[in-house]
Amino acid sequence: MRNWRNTLLPLLACLAVVGLALLPLRLSALRDRTLTGTVHTEELGTDSNFPARPPALERRLWLLVQWEEFPEEVTVIGQELTEGSEELETLKTAIREELAEWDVLPGDPESFTNFSGSRFYLRDPQDLSSAGFFAASGYVPSWDGIFTLTLDGETGHMVRCQIYFSNVKKHLGTPETVGRAFLDRLGLSYEEVTDWDSASQFRILDSGVCCLVEVDRDRLELVFQRDWAMEASDGPAGNFFDSSAVLGLV
Repeated sequence: MRNWRNTLLPLLACLAVVGLALLPLRLSALRDRTLTGTVHTEELGTDSNFPARPPALERRLWLLVQWEEFPEEVTVIGQELTEGSEELETLKTAIREELAEWDVLPGDPESFTNFSGSRFYLRDPQDLSSAGFFAASGYVPSWDGIFTLTLDGETGHMVRCQIYFSNVKKHLGTPETVGRAFLDRLGLSYEEVTDWDSASQFRILDSGVCCLVEVDRDRLELVFQRDWAMEASDGPAGNFFDSSAVLGLV
């Protein structure tokens, strides 16, 4: 009898400890059952350091430049779009319309072949600003040409492109004309700082980036780059983008 009691007391103590350990899990399960199908929300504090909205286009372009020239400065998450998926077909339509509406190109591309696309997000760990983009490439039968380009995830407009087809320069005109049409479509304020025979460079005002436009016989390329000349006189481009501006607090 005494041995039975000696065994029972430790057993009861163990059961009590296990019960106390499992009680919070049980309560959590019961709460989740009552909240099934509802949205769990909580107020976002002003000190959470979380972006209230996507940054302005100039800041999104700076993120793109950081990723391309100084990839260690940003975090990138990417995903290839599945062949035949609705999202890839939507991207294909958006790109066709974007190319068709840009007046400097030779008409509606009509259709693509060998088309592929992906989406990616860039995030600056310093101020937590982030932006999404789409990248795509393909062949245009009506142009007998190929392209690779990047779309801004907010506006759907091109922010970078390379297009190759025969006698492209004959269709496009001067780099200055192409660059102004490109930047006007994006709604950016700019000034032309360099004009060569086959290229033009534009400084994007109130930002740390410039746009380089190159047009040769069979190639068009537009790309945003770090504005080194501006930095030499005004300091690092990053000074344009403090966290309060990114979060819309000023």
